[in-house]
This record gives sequence, structure tokens and C-alpha cells, in this order.
Amino acid sequence: MKKILLALILLYIGTNPLKAQTTDTAMTPLPQQRIHTFQSTRVILNHSVETTESHALDVRVTHRFGDVAGDFGGSATFWGLDNSADIRVAFEYGINKRLTVALGRNKFDQLIDSHLKYRLLEQTSDNRMPLSITLLGSTGIAVRKDPDVFTDFGSRCSFFIEALIAKKFTDKLSLQISPSYLHRKYLYYPQDEKDLFSLGISGRYKFNKRCALVADYIHTFSSYRKNSTEPNFYDPLALGFEVETGGHVFSVNFTNAAGIVENNFIPNTTSSWKSGAFKLGFNISRIFYFGRD
Repeated sequence: MKKILLALILLYIGTNPLKAQTTDTAMTPLPQQRIHTFQSTRVILNHSVETTESHALDVRVTHRFGDVAGDFGGSATFWGLDNSADIRVAFEYGINKRLTVALGRNKFDQLIDSHLKYRLLEQTSDNRMPLSITLLGSTGIAVRKDPDVFTDFGSRCSFFIEALIAKKFTDKLSLQISPSYLHRKYLYYPQDEKDLFSLGISGRYKFNKRCALVADYIHTFSSYRKNSTEPNFYDPLALGFEVETGGHVFSVNFTNAAGIVENNFIPNTTSSWKSGAFKLGFNISRIFYFGRD
């Protein structure tokens, strides 16, 4: 009897630490996955909270045609396809999963733009972090020859900063707000303001595995734009259809904004959706990976 009791005691002592270890392991929370709020680093006009993956190069081509209708569209310009309001080729590289650097060239004003983008917070699948926040800073240098507008190098420069705040509410719906500030050295209109504050709203609705509807709207807080009648200024609005195919993200869209980057479309949108002066455009993103086996 004593031998049986001793054996039971030894068995309990031997298995109890293992049981405690197994219980502790089971109670340890698993690492939570980062949620991808948007499919690309841009929605249509606005940046998204997404950054380029670590050691990946995102080659982006954006094209904006002329007005579909209105005074400068219609059949005479093949509904805008004969014209190009703006074209941009850009390269975005992920230093790591949080930090992206980028360089681009635009037809509009022959603007060379660059930006830094840093992912400050990431929404997690367990909702411990309920939203994503990314900070953006960009510069633009207009290299177009126009001595009446650009009197020195400083007058060619513009600076833009933005906070991108987004949440993926469901597997289908993502929304984002983006307060921003733009400072320009050059003005096309003497009464215009050099400093502009704006608020952007973006959304994405995914209706199957690869396709989604996307939208952007930007309101600029400007007394000059509110009261100006020559020219008339309008808030940029963009609607689009997005398709993801492996390493490509392709977007077809319509917008009343001629410029592609914020330094251009925030201060210079003078086309109206109501008059038919909206433009067909497309965004293409192709990602190349480096440093992977």
C-alpha cells in the first residue's frame, strides 16, 4: 500500500509542472495580425494609411485624361481621351514595414514630388488597437519654365503634411479621414492664400475577393475659394473601381481634379461635376520585392 501511495505522489509531482506549463502557454495571447485597411498606398486622390512593404518597390503610373463633357470635352476631344490633364510616374520604396520613401514626376507644372510616410499605429484583428494612423510629409518642386510665375528657386517649392486616420469596420468597409496643411511659395492668383488647410474623406467597399469601389472627397477651408467667382473653385471628388490581381492593383476612376498630387489638386481644382467637367483616369501599381529568398 505504501509503495502504491508513494508512486501516486511521485506521479503527481512529475506531471504537475508540465500541466502548469501547458496552462500558461494556452493562456498566453497569440500575436495579433495587422489589418490591411486599404489595398494600395493611395485610394484615388488621397494617400491611404498603407505603407509599402519592407524592401519592396512600388512602381506607380497614374494618368488623368481631359474633361468628358462641358466646354472642353465632348465628341471634339473624344470625350477627353485626346487630352491628358496630368500624368505621373512614381517609385515608392519600403525602408521597413512602417517607413516609405517616394519620388515622382508629374506633367502638371512639371512637378517633381517626394514624400516620407510613416505608419504610427496599426489596427489589429483583436481591436486592441482600433484604428490606424499614418503621418505623411511631402515636397514639390515645379521645374516648368515660366519666369512670370517662378521668379526664383524658392517660388517653385511647395510643402504638404497630412495625418491619415483610418479604420476597417468590417471585412468589406474601410473609412479614412485626413486633415492636412499645404504651403506654397508660388500663387497663380494674387489674392490666393499661401497656406491652405484641408480635410479629406476616403472610403473603400469591397464586394468580392479582388474588386472594390473607392471614393475620395477633399474640402479646403479657404475664404478666397469660397468667395471667388473668377475662377470658380470646387472641392475635388473622385469615384472609382479597383481590381487587385496578384502583384498589381488597377483602378479606373472619374474625378473633377486635374492634378494628381495634393500640391496640385488641392489649390487648383476649377472643374465642376455638374458641368460635366470630370475626367477619366486610371492608377496602376506594380510591386517588386527585394531581399527575399
